[in-house]
Amino acid sequence: MTESIISEKNTNSATNKPGWERQILEKIALEGIKEQRRARRWGIFFKILFVLYLTLIVFGIFSQSERTPATDQFGNAVTNAQSDHVALLRIHGTIATDTDANAEQLSATIRRAIAKPTVKGIVIDANSGGGSPVQSSIVYQAIQAAKQDYPDKPILTVVNDVCASGCYYIASASDEIYADASSIVGSIGVIAQSFGYGETLKKLGLDPRTFTAGENKDFMDPSRPIKPEEIDFLKGLLDELHQQFIDAVKLGRGERLQQDETIFSGLFWTGQQAQTLGLIDGIATPNEVAQKIGNYPVYDYMRKSPFEKVLEDFGVEATGIVEKSMDNIVNPTQRLHFR
Repeated sequence: MTESIISEKNTNSATNKPGWERQILEKIALEGIKEQRRARRWGIFFKILFVLYLTLIVFGIFSQSERTPATDQFGNAVTNAQSDHVALLRIHGTIATDTDANAEQLSATIRRAIAKPTVKGIVIDANSGGGSPVQSSIVYQAIQAAKQDYPDKPILTVVNDVCASGCYYIASASDEIYADASSIVGSIGVIAQSFGYGETLKKLGLDPRTFTAGENKDFMDPSRPIKPEEIDFLKGLLDELHQQFIDAVKLGRGERLQQDETIFSGLFWTGQQAQTLGLIDGIATPNEVAQKIGNYPVYDYMRKSPFEKVLEDFGVEATGIVEKSMDNIVNPTQRLHFR
């Protein structure tokens, strides 16, 4: 009680002093100025940090450029990028719209390279297990068109570890195919995969409800058992795509193919076996394949700029990967693949 009375007296005495309002306002203003100064200092600190960050990136790009000698894809010294050369294209990874091995990029690069007067031929560096039938077909057609427009410029494919399914679909359009003796080649077939989770939903107490207009709109709905007529329809679809694949390979390889029906069964072979079957033309290294076109430097027409590489190193593409993963989880629909 006594302390309360003393506190009230102190407060009253402070407010009774002349100019006390001004003193309080000055203190408030002073604190505001201090806060602004602190915020400004932090702002300057982060700006300096950001500038240093950009400086390091630019320095890294230029230092990398200085360290990299003027060489072609296979280490041969070159002097003039405008001189006669061989264009290198890479088909690495899954062939799909959302990967580096997409039809739009590959087809455009083929057209750009083949039309360049200083390009004496194209080498396709293939290292893929396949992918989209449509994407593979588009690139196949782009190679066929390039061969028709520029018949004097050879287009050769060299296989790294694997060139299977959709990758081989594309490769079969080239003039010649080479591989290592241990490379994997073939897998001429089509696959569609899905799964059903109807029983799992029941165990979880979930009751899926689907409303459609059109009796087949819920074709192969994974929340219910698959219908026999759906299996028949899908089998017919796969057979048609498979036949398109077979026709493309026969057109591209011609009489070099052996009369062996296992070639189109979906099996795959080593490079040595593939040569016996006529799937490839020989065993050779990438450098040896490039030399078949001529003693020219080889330029990678799909090499990314240093800045693009830096962005990838810092995970700028992570968002796309996450979105793709979420799409696969949320939309577990059927997907057709040449693989």
